Amino acid sequence: MKKVEYTVSPVPCSARPIRFDTSLCIGCGRCARVCQCDVLVPPAEKGKGHPPVVMYPGECYYCGACVMVCPVKGAIRLEHPLMNQAKFVPVIPQK
Repeated sequence: MKKVEYTVSPVPCSARPIRFDTSLCIGCGRCARVCQCDVLVPPAEKGKGHPPVVMYPGECYYCGACVMVCPVKGAIRLEHPLMNQAKFVPVIPQK
């Protein structure tokens, strides 16, 4: 099998949808493989503390597939943009 090397640079974006806790991440790359919109690029080095690179943060669908497939709870966190964060207040019926 021929090894292919490539170089890329993360695309700057104000959104930071995916956050990794490097103290918990085991660097398995499952999140990069399951990402539906190819936002994540597998880590160059596999192993503890080497999370994937969030290459195209503005393209994230916030589907949560990366969080669900991660074998370590808390290693990946999704952060929705402020405008998407809504707090629903229950309506109290008038008497």
